[in-house]
Amino acid sequence: MRRFELEVVAVAATIIACAFGAFFYVERPTVLRVAVPRASSGDQAILAAAAQAFSEGRESIRLKLVPVDNLAQSARALEEGHADLAVVRTDVAMPPSSQTILVMRREAALLVAPQESGIHGIEELEGRRVGILDTA
Repeated sequence: MRRFELEVVAVAATIIACAFGAFFYVERPTVLRVAVPRASSGDQAILAAAAQAFSEGRESIRLKLVPVDNLAQSARALEEGHADLAVVRTDVAMPPSSQTILVMRREAALLVAPQESGIHGIEELEGRRVGILDTA
């Protein structure tokens, strides 16, 4: 009779261990690999902060940054399956299987000229000296 009780306890312990293992397997966070250029204008810092916030908040999503050299390689990493998400520019050829998830910024160029210059459009800049100011 003693052996039967030990077998019942062993089977019950095995079932409980399997249940805990299944629970932790199902409840583990989803890890998304994000291709981001190393020398970008703050994109890597923003995504690193988001990854840290997800981790500290015990969210069901984790971000793993995949550093690449430039935006074209970021799109290529997405296309080749090395990343689930990628930071790319809208003028870089996107892989056909990708979709836009988040637009992080839109940058605009502003043309300013004194009224007495006679410049009223971009087509009138030909042959003139132009200065560019980066406010970032």
